[in-house]
Amino acid sequence: MASYKHKPDVSILATDPVEMSQEKINKAVPDDYPGLDATVLATDHPSAFELAAALTRKHGKMVLLGQPEKGITMSYQATIYKDITLVGSLIADTADAQAFIQLFHENKLHVEVKEWKLEQAEQMRQEYLAGKSNGKNVIVID
Repeated sequence: MASYKHKPDVSILATDPVEMSQEKINKAVPDDYPGLDATVLATDHPSAFELAAALTRKHGKMVLLGQPEKGITMSYQATIYKDITLVGSLIADTADAQAFIQLFHENKLHVEVKEWKLEQAEQMRQEYLAGKSNGKNVIVID
């Protein structure tokens, strides 16, 4: 991350306890109301949904980009007591998507992409499940 122009204010690991993550956030973004206004889930790992819900403040939004095979599960505390709004990822038309790409390009943002061959699919899966993958995995079919 040190080589990127835009660095995160704080890095949260899904394996850290929620309290530790919340403390990091509160130090980086002091506020009378703890938590984040919104969280974006770009993973399909089931535990990420509970973590994001725990870190999202009351009346906040969660944007779901990841597509877990068996759907998502969240506790009733997150949905009822915190009144969190879940938003799907198909939230933009073509013009908005193009504006987003332009903004991404102008600010020199970067996404790590790792390409795999079809016969490496299981290796990719194992790396992902072991938590060793970064960015986006893409299978290239020749």
